[in-house]
Amino acid sequence: MMMAVGCIQAQRCNTNTCPVGVTTQDPRRARALNVPDKTIRVQRFQQGTVAQAQQLMGSMGLHGPAEVQPWMLMRRVDEVATSSYADLYEWPEPGELLDAPPESWAADWLRADPDSFKARRSREDARHADRR
Repeated sequence: MMMAVGCIQAQRCNTNTCPVGVTTQDPRRARALNVPDKTIRVQRFQQGTVAQAQQLMGSMGLHGPAEVQPWMLMRRVDEVATSSYADLYEWPEPGELLDAPPESWAADWLRADPDSFKARRSREDARHADRR
């Protein structure tokens, strides 16, 4: 989606100096972004993405995204091997994260903040930062 808007991957998103105006709050830089033109490009990109997803699901014999299961999706793990997402990741049951998150998710779950996209720093994160 960012590429459809005009992102050139300058990797300055967090500096407020995006050269194409995509990720900036600076009104001067934001003027570089032609919103009416980009709106059409993003719409076409999204339509193409949905069409391709539908084609993939249809070729798998599925009727929609609700039928896609983790074991159906494969990921290349090295030069010659692939594994299904079911084998690579834990898939909690509905409500499990609220009741008792899996042990392997516990550290991330404790650092998550429902009021911010910025994760809380753990003691270990702070120790690593102090060593730098």
